[in-house]
Amino acid sequence: MIRTLHVITRLTLGGSSENTVGQMVALARAGYDGALAAGLAESKTATVEDARRRGCRIVDVPGLGREVTPARDLSALLQLIRLCRRERPAIVHTHTSKAGFIGRLAARIARVPVVIHQPHGHIFYGYYGSRRTSAYVALERLAARWSDRIVTLTDVGRDEHLALGIGRREQFVTIPSGVPVRDLQARAPLQAQARARLGLSASAFVVLGLGRLVHVKGFDLLVEALARIAPKVRDARVVIVGDGPERNRLATQASGLGVADRVVLAGAVVAPEILALHFAAADVFVAPARNEGMGRALVEAMALGVPVVGAAVGGIPSVVGDDVAGRVVAPDDVDGLRCPARPGERPAASIQAGRGSATARARLLHRRRRPAPPGALRRAGRDEEPPVTPCPACGRAGGRPLARLLRRSLVRCPECRLVFLDPPRTSDAVREYFEDVYVDEAASRRIDARRHRLFLDFLDGVRQDGRSRLLDIGCGTGEFIELARARGWDAWGVEVSREAVQTAQGRGLQVALRASEGAEAERLPFAADFFDVVVLWNVIEFLARPSADLAEIVRVLSPGGRIVIRTQNERFHLTAYRLHRLLAWLPASDALLGRSYVFHPVLWSPRTLLAALARAGFIDIVVTNSAPTAGDPYVASPSRDAVVQVGKWILDRAARVVDRLSGGAWLIGASMTAVARKPE
Repeated sequence: MIRTLHVITRLTLGGSSENTVGQMVALARAGYDGALAAGLAESKTATVEDARRRGCRIVDVPGLGREVTPARDLSALLQLIRLCRRERPAIVHTHTSKAGFIGRLAARIARVPVVIHQPHGHIFYGYYGSRRTSAYVALERLAARWSDRIVTLTDVGRDEHLALGIGRREQFVTIPSGVPVRDLQARAPLQAQARARLGLSASAFVVLGLGRLVHVKGFDLLVEALARIAPKVRDARVVIVGDGPERNRLATQASGLGVADRVVLAGAVVAPEILALHFAAADVFVAPARNEGMGRALVEAMALGVPVVGAAVGGIPSVVGDDVAGRVVAPDDVDGLRCPARPGERPAASIQAGRGSATARARLLHRRRRPAPPGALRRAGRDEEPPVTPCPACGRAGGRPLARLLRRSLVRCPECRLVFLDPPRTSDAVREYFEDVYVDEAASRRIDARRHRLFLDFLDGVRQDGRSRLLDIGCGTGEFIELARARGWDAWGVEVSREAVQTAQGRGLQVALRASEGAEAERLPFAADFFDVVVLWNVIEFLARPSADLAEIVRVLSPGGRIVIRTQNERFHLTAYRLHRLLAWLPASDALLGRSYVFHPVLWSPRTLLAALARAGFIDIVVTNSAPTAGDPYVASPSRDAVVQVGKWILDRAARVVDRLSGGAWLIGASMTAVARKPE
């Protein structure tokens, strides 16, 4: 197991702390053993407790603080050197400027093999005077020599470092902050409900700001802008979520400008449901900062469809785009923050993007997220890899790698012989994959249409006693449920994609949203013995806990009830992958075969699927070749579709012949179907 040590000056409400804690949580899931060193004396108790609740092991470094104090800084350096020698990390990953310098110096003295620095922005302007800033820039140039990688949030941040002579271009890698917006979207109520709970008028024009109440965040500019538009827009309100040393000054400023009754200083908010409440209540989100690394809150606002206005500093222009999801104004430009409009027009009218554009921009940013720092480490030439994770089916460790893919390995369990990807995709990653699939309605309809014949063949071949209940796990937008209802089934569905659930429910279908994380993910939202048939159409290969999920299916199935599973066949796809590798040198291989072979998280064989069903308690298990879907469900190309269709027809006929000649012992089709029964 690879040991890591993260170092941050303090844990407070803000993007740098959330980003750091999020990295540690993700690295722990990937098999890294990490500790987080921070100065707890200057940290926020709520943020520290939240990090510990999420599994972070926090080590207090009492000397670590934000301000430069030589005695305390020397103490912090000695404490970190001792910590490095005690923990013996393979990687030291420092965060923010102060901890970045002291942490990198300690790692160098302790001879730590790999050092990564992530500034989460910088202090090159907006913070201090020219002399102090010049001194800090000189220290950053020195510390860059001790760094294997420097991680910036945007390309602008990288360019600003290089322009000041800090580091070499090959040291830098840009990794925007991953912002978990799905949970925020799930918690956000309607605007009217949010305003009622926050005590805001339904007719008010609400401008939201979020961040630490410090000079560099520029909230004084926002209060001044409110005072300038107040005579024309009498229902304008500014709500600022956050806390800090500038709180009293902002309150005094608002009072002096005569807008104290229009400014709400909401205080620090940690709870995600309260944060979602404020975003849902807003008409526009404003980031008037004098310096900003990236602006996580901008992404969160756009994900909820709130238009944004941001100052042209740091990474803000990269996030907002060129009038895509809002507007970028010059730094310290109070008139620009006013969003000037024609007389009688509300301030948001001059923003050239509505809520739909903001949401689309957030999705685009989400899809462009870069891999996490461990990938950057491998590009730096280090060959240490995290250990193989335990088998998702039986829990056995020590799997044997079969193939090295772009970012993962294909591994076979030595116990149950299951093939799976290592490191595994997180449940959030799988859920977000399907969110992206179902955002594109045309693609979603195309995928369902290609399986239409398959659905009908199943429904025509299943004996039904009365109005039997059927559950479709991973039902998507409900195509199969509609077909089943038309044939007399009492059909239900469960799905992890919120987009798909909303679409299905809009069609009047009985579809429930299933959580992908936490205790709720471990149980299906139905009573025991409720269903007569449960189907999983190409879903079991995405389940992170197949044994637990099969046990849940046993629980909701009535005695004698059946489970039907369709999934990819390991035997076929491993052979196809090797053929793909063999033919990759051909000039036309990219066009015919694609640039890479895509594997789902788990690859089942007839043997492993039968064994998993038997372990779950099913009986009368039958596994057969599955009929192919029509064409290529994922590519809208008539010529490719025709080629794929011919290939599928040939392979299906060959699979049938082999099945018949072997008496069912050899299944070589691309997909297979398993049917089993719960004991009565």
